[in-house]
Parts: sequence; structure tokens; C-alpha cells
Amino acid sequence: MENLVRSYGYFGVFLVLLISNASILFPLPGIFIVFVAGAVLDPRGVAIAAGLGAAIGEFTGYLLGVGGGKLIQKRAAFNVARNTFKRYGSWAIFVFASLPLPFDVVGMLSGALGVHALVFFVLTFAGKTTAYMLYAFTGREVTQLLTGLLEGRVNAYTIGFLIVMAVFVSGVLLFWNYLLKKNDDSSGSAGKL
Repeated sequence: MENLVRSYGYFGVFLVLLISNASILFPLPGIFIVFVAGAVLDPRGVAIAAGLGAAIGEFTGYLLGVGGGKLIQKRAAFNVARNTFKRYGSWAIFVFASLPLPFDVVGMLSGALGVHALVFFVLTFAGKTTAYMLYAFTGREVTQLLTGLLEGRVNAYTIGFLIVMAVFVSGVLLFWNYLLKKNDDSSGSAGKL
């Protein structure tokens, strides 16, 4: 994998993330490439290339929303995204783009609600680049930590980093679960009236 990343460099990262984010029915693991590329290339360049590819790739969801938004409005994740969008406005695009959550629904919602394409692109690029910066630097750090562990070096930094990453991932998953449960509760109580 390291040789592959070195061979194609930043353009390869851009292309993989463009394809990964353009595929809706068959999502590809683009985050893994960012993680690996961050260990081999400059993480800042990886984040920018990945963010640009992802933002362009996300236009497939946006265009689906423009063309057929009414077909997807019955999904629970769509309702959560719509309610969040109504509450926080266009900045919800940035927030959702920066979190490791299903973003296709937000793209479809943005298209269905008529968000300007440039606003969608800029906020998606900013959010994805922010997230990929974290993944790329994490890839670099984890590679160094694993190398240290294999060489028998364990320190407080290694243990602290692993704890912080576990708490972060758990927090994101719990928050997403909370949003889905809250949406189910509100739609269930509305049906009882």
C-alpha cells in the first residue's frame, strides 16, 4: 500500500476520494487511503487533495437531491439531516462533512432544498478537509506509535493517544445514535396524534 501511495501521490489520493465519495450505492473506504497516505506523504497535502476529491465526488448526492429529492425523504437519516439543516442552516453541511457520518443524505438534502452549488461545494470542501487533516495526521501518528510498540517503546503519550482516539470515535457514534433515536421518538409521537 505504501508503494501505491508513493507512486500516485496526491493525485492518487484525490482520485480515490473522488470515486469513493461519488459512489452512493457502493461506498468505498476512502478514509483508509487518507490514513495510509498521511503516514507516507505530508498530511496537509493529503488532506487538501482528499478534501477536494471528496467535495467534487459528493456532487452525485447533491445532483440526486436536485433531480429526485422527494424519493429519498422517507429515510430516518434524511429526516435527521433535514431537521438539523433547518435548525442550523447551511453550516450543518460543514458539520456533517467534518464528521465520519453518512454524508450522502446531506448532499441529497442540500440539492432538494435548493442550496446553491457553490455554497455546498465550499462547505463540503472545508468540512471534509478538516476531517481528512485529522485522519492524515492520525495515520502518521499511529504509524509512529505502532513502530514504537513493535520496537518495545511504550510511553504515556502512546497510551493517552489511544485513549483519546477511542473516546472520540465512541462519542461520534453515540451522538449519531442519539440523533437517530430522537428522530424515531419524534416521528412516533407525531403518528399517535
